[in-house]
Amino acid sequence: MTDRTPAAYFPEDCVITIHRKGGTAQTITTEVTNFSDGGGGKDTESVVHFGGAYLTVKKSQEQFEVNFDVDVNDTTWSQVMSYDVTTIGSATMVTSGGTQLPYKIKLEWLDSEYPVSVGNLPGAVGAGFKIIYYNAYGVSYEKDNAADNYLTGTVGFKVEPADQNANGQRYEIECKDFSETSGSGSYVGWETIADTLFGYI
Repeated sequence: MTDRTPAAYFPEDCVITIHRKGGTAQTITTEVTNFSDGGGGKDTESVVHFGGAYLTVKKSQEQFEVNFDVDVNDTTWSQVMSYDVTTIGSATMVTSGGTQLPYKIKLEWLDSEYPVSVGNLPGAVGAGFKIIYYNAYGVSYEKDNAADNYLTGTVGFKVEPADQNANGQRYEIECKDFSETSGSGSYVGWETIADTLFGYI
């Protein structure tokens, strides 16, 4: 197998999509100026006993946090926080207090050094890396417009490490060589299986 993993992935190599459960996927790549991923820590606690003994207690894994700095030019991000949406003709209104709906968030970097066929199907050339979050909920949305700048926002999501059936909800998937059939097939197939598992089909 040829290892075509690039030395680094850059913003121009990335495609970002969000997919509201029950809706369709939206590409938001060119609206994003920064992405950060945090949380998910697994802490332990040491309990001291008599006789110099210690017991290590494993704590529950923390939520993952996903944040985007974005351009604000429509109501997309308001809808993430509250899905109380009214549309009449070309006008859309989002009212606070509506339901928070779950989202699938995907960031996928494709190595631009090699040509990559559509869908990364077996036979394509190059390498790829993607991070996928399932059942992410919008938890914060802040806007800012300095006098010498344009309207921007920061939107935050939180994702539980696993669902009620203990299925992990955050995936990192890589393929070092899309021309290698089993690897490129798995790169696509694992996401397809998870889409079905979590209801994003």
